[in-house]
Order: sequence, then C-alpha cells, then structure tokens
Amino acid sequence: MRRKFSETDLQRIDAMCDADIDTSDIPPLGEDFFRRAAIRKREPKISITLRVDKHVLEWFKSTGRGYQSRMNAVLKTYASKQTDRVSHNHSLFECLKQEGLIPQAHIIRDGIIQRRSVWPALSS
Repeated sequence: MRRKFSETDLQRIDAMCDADIDTSDIPPLGEDFFRRAAIRKREPKISITLRVDKHVLEWFKSTGRGYQSRMNAVLKTYASKQTDRVSHNHSLFECLKQEGLIPQAHIIRDGIIQRRSVWPALSS
C-alpha cells in the first residue's frame, strides 16, 4: 500500500498542547447531540478490476485526487436510489444531479447523450 502524502505540518501539530488549540468557533455540544450520536464503522472497500470507457476514466481523473472515491460515490448513489428511480421515474442523470455528484450537469448530460457510450439509459 502506498503511503499518502500530507501537506499538514505534523511536527508543529505534535508540538502543540491542548491550550494552544483555538476552539472558539466550535459550538458547544449539548445533551441532545450525544443522545442522537452513533458510532459508524466505514464499510470496507473491495478491490476489483473494472473496465470503463477511456473518456469516462479521463474525466474522473481530471477532477483531481480521489477520483476513484468519486466514481464509487456515483455508483453508490445510483444503487441506493434505484427504488426511488423506479417509483418516481427519475433518470440516473437526475439522481446524480440531485446528489450533487455531477457538476455543470446540463453540459455533461448533453455530452453523455451525444456519445451514448457512458450511460445509454440517460437518453430516455
């Protein structure tokens, strides 16, 4: 596994004591917060080999670091919204747009429909 690079000055942070940390912009957490709080474990990810169109991969890579996580978020949103999509006749495009996973959605949608190679179901 590759080690991730951090731009954080970890030596400076390690040298700080609790009194050095400015918490003035953090609102106090009341009993209601802790009553509703829950510990959530991250679901482990499974490594697979996935074949995608070249332009799809290039677009996700052009969005910067974390492109694989964004690809996962798109697929996760699509999978979780299938029931809603069927019952309310939402397209995949509308589902992803509502979740904020497709920036400049109308531009991207036009490109996807013209190519018809990414998600053909979008043209309906």
